[in-house]
Amino acid sequence: MKKLVVSYFNGYTIYEAISANKVLSVKQFEYLLHIVMYTLLKEKIVYTEKRNVEFISRFDSSTTVLNPDLLLKALYYMDATMSLDDLDNVSIGVNGVYKEQLLFILTCLLQDKCFSLKKFRVNISFLESVYVSVFTKLKTEKQDLLDGGYLLTYLQRLSKKDKSLVNKSYSVVGLKNITEVSFYTKYDHFDKEYCTKGRFVVTESTSLTYPVGSYVFGVIQSNRMAVLLYKDSQCVSQIENE
Repeated sequence: MKKLVVSYFNGYTIYEAISANKVLSVKQFEYLLHIVMYTLLKEKIVYTEKRNVEFISRFDSSTTVLNPDLLLKALYYMDATMSLDDLDNVSIGVNGVYKEQLLFILTCLLQDKCFSLKKFRVNISFLESVYVSVFTKLKTEKQDLLDGGYLLTYLQRLSKKDKSLVNKSYSVVGLKNITEVSFYTKYDHFDKEYCTKGRFVVTESTSLTYPVGSYVFGVIQSNRMAVLLYKDSQCVSQIENE
């Protein structure tokens, strides 16, 4: 796989924006997405064009070990919370330990510092679905990604070998107006082939609140192709019949 080339100045400005909870330009957000994915795939990232910028880390970079499960969830939040403003800038709601994972990577790259990832099994289909979802929100046609997006082509090639729950349909437990959902992404156990919590797309519904195409959270029931649906990501507030 070809290496990812990012200018030092771009990495610096992305770091500053995330640190201050500011919006990113579309190009900066694309760079950040690629940096995260290349890191998870353990592919090479190269910084070029270093300028006279005084980099002061706002993050404790004493550790050199990255937590991939937290980074995967940070990637999930990048997709789930991203929005475009009137000037086509991207805002993301990545906070807490997930934000720290992003700053960790950027800090290490800006300081030319080596780091390692805890042992894990990355779900390639999850990366592919996030990649397509993000660029769809950025109004990029999928065909354009296939023609010019080397990373998507690479992910699709890898995903053929990767077992995934994506696109599997599940019946819904206890609801009359939402009867079927399709698995979209994992929400826990990102490093394993199974999960209990997930994000789903509603595929059969007469609900006004959750029509077909809506995103919901759910808990897969043991040994059943069925889910309980929830309003919140922590799966505390269950969706009820209207």
